Amino acid sequence: MSKFLIIGLDYFGINLAFALAEAGHFVMGLDHKPPVDQNFSKLGAILITDSISQETLSRIGVRD
Repeated sequence: MSKFLIIGLDYFGINLAFALAEAGHFVMGLDHKPPVDQNFSKLGAILITDSISQETLSRIGVRD
């Protein structure tokens, strides 16, 4: 199982996130305003933040 961080849960991002999750990977979604009509239970985690900075990414364990 690989771990993925999808930044931006627009049409492409959400479909990519769901496909990776269905393939058995851990997927974290990151967006400032994710679509409210989606069921995110398939994803390992979802983070809603206004700032996608290096500090924010470091706090959630993203190194590079």
